[in-house]
Amino acid sequence: MALRTLQAFFRIAAVSLKQPVKRPQQSNYVLLARHFHKRGTSTVVDTATTPRFNATIQETMPMSSHSLKVIFSNHEAAEFKYIWLRDNCHCSSCIHPDSKQKLVDTAELDVNISPKSFQVNEDGQLEVTWKENQKEHVSVYESHWLYKYGRCFTMETFHNEKDQVKLPPLEVWDRVSIWRNMPEISYKEMMETGDGLHAWLEMIYKYGVAILRNCPLEKDEILKVADRIAYVKNTIWGPTFDVISEPVQSDPKHLAFSGRFLELHTDMNYREKSP
Repeated sequence: MALRTLQAFFRIAAVSLKQPVKRPQQSNYVLLARHFHKRGTSTVVDTATTPRFNATIQETMPMSSHSLKVIFSNHEAAEFKYIWLRDNCHCSSCIHPDSKQKLVDTAELDVNISPKSFQVNEDGQLEVTWKENQKEHVSVYESHWLYKYGRCFTMETFHNEKDQVKLPPLEVWDRVSIWRNMPEISYKEMMETGDGLHAWLEMIYKYGVAILRNCPLEKDEILKVADRIAYVKNTIWGPTFDVISEPVQSDPKHLAFSGRFLELHTDMNYREKSP
């Protein structure tokens, strides 16, 4: 889940449960994260338009210290942030060759990263060379893939000040400070009272984590917690999935069954339709 999406969710969830949540009206403030336009005009392409994937890369050029522009053969152009390109590298070091799951740790990337060089190679692909840890890392992007995702842009639709929820300040913490004021609440209070739910969501927004105490030790209890704030979306693995490390993998295409260290994460938020 993108950070903007997560923040937007908690902005809505943080509204006092005693007040009805207002549906967004027409936005007066639009933030374009990535722009796509016709050369020589300022017309933004409608994202609902069906992409034509036969466009090839005609030219590339640096736009700033943070982005480059790709001009396609149909005279349309897209601007890509360097950090976005590096985060979406498709090589076997960044994407598992069997499971196609992401291996690169986005948080470890330098947000101000810039390429050592970039070019359109003989196969018509965008080839970018990055310098990382005194080594070179090469990323290759197909023209149809760049054309497809160059059409995307995001919109910030939180508009009128009177409709905006006043959110608590974000709290930066370490082990010492978090133990002094542990963000926690009882399962019963969160599940049975509106104030408890509000407090729990506010702690998640403020600290990034909140502990539920005295939860029932029953299978699938987590589904009830999820239903308290949203709804559970079934995936190809069902409503839940058990992560079990197996010496002999039953499914070599899934990282959950491997011996890789399980870090804090959200599942497959790099997919267009993540579980």
